[in-house]
Amino acid sequence: MRMKYKKILIVTMSAVCFVISNAGKAQTPISIFVHGLTVIPVDNSSQNRYSAGLGAEAGIQYGKKSTFVTGTVGYTNFFAKTLTVAGVTNLGSLTYIPIRAGVRQNLAALFYIHGDAGIGFLSYKDTSFTDSRFSFDAGAGIHFSDFEVELAGDAFKEIKPDGWSSWFGIKAGWRIQF
Repeated sequence: MRMKYKKILIVTMSAVCFVISNAGKAQTPISIFVHGLTVIPVDNSSQNRYSAGLGAEAGIQYGKKSTFVTGTVGYTNFFAKTLTVAGVTNLGSLTYIPIRAGVRQNLAALFYIHGDAGIGFLSYKDTSFTDSRFSFDAGAGIHFSDFEVELAGDAFKEIKPDGWSSWFGIKAGWRIQF
């Protein structure tokens, strides 16, 4: 693992430990969440290279009343279509690991919106090439007790061609409040 990835992981884990250790003192709700997700490509570049993606994300939320600060770590595998499209060689299936911070706002009894941004680590099945890129997502969801379903858009800055790789997905899973 590269040194910069280790530093980012250490900072992220330190922040999570800080939030957990101070939760009781501040008497504000903390919750953790785990979602499975399925995504489809939205932009032409991604549609030419990938058919769909499957993954998961986990995170922590910390806040008062209906506004929460969030931290999320995810993993998604995007399935490659073909190795060459329009003269551009595909690097194979893409592994995408985002680490992001954001905000979640509960709107009414069952509905919420969220947005977050951070860094996405990219690696490809058919090469040793790896990189990190700015990434973000935004979504809206509904929750029933501890179970929730969300529709979200996700994007990261593409390597080539210059632009954004964007995805639309469905996330579903559990949120447990402490």
